[in-house]
Amino acid sequence: MTWNYRIISHPAWDMSREKGERVFRIHEVFSDESGIVGYSARGCEPYGETEEELAQDMKYMNLAFDKPVLRVEDLPSDKFGE
Repeated sequence: MTWNYRIISHPAWDMSREKGERVFRIHEVFSDESGIVGYSARGCEPYGETEEELAQDMKYMNLAFDKPVLRVEDLPSDKFGE
């Protein structure tokens, strides 16, 4: 199994938003040879135990912008880290 960061769009549940609006978060997405098998339940924040690690994690997150945005409704229901 492998993982990478991906942008996932979610329906906006905030009552102050218009119906049909979406919000976007970066998640860890897990895949195997069959495709996407799950994703992190919550959006991710950059993390590092040093400034260099934090900068590297942010670079990995930035790579998500080079890939198509995923819709949560199209993903398997398996969420990790709930």
